Amino acid sequence: MAITADMPDRPWDPYLTEHERAVLRQSGYGARQGFGKRPCLLVVDVTTGFVGPRDFGDLESNSVNPDSCGRAGWAAIDSIAALLDAARSAGILIVYTRGLD
Repeated sequence: MAITADMPDRPWDPYLTEHERAVLRQSGYGARQGFGKRPCLLVVDVTTGFVGPRDFGDLESNSVNPDSCGRAGWAAIDSIAALLDAARSAGILIVYTRGLD
């Protein structure tokens, strides 16, 4: 696998030396890897603390909990729910994380 010209620019690319670029090209780092034989869906920190109260905008939600994002977070939950449904249908392992207080 080689890094190709059609890969999106990464913010660190301008800081790489030519030798580092050669190592990346040869090793395949940065190339698409696929899903492997045993993929899982990792759901990270999807808690009320990160989205806030359902009807709050981001500034209002953030005033209650500085880690929350308001309606944008709640909108993302619909997409996460669709991913969860697809993972369950495919028999894919689902792993949840949450922050600790």
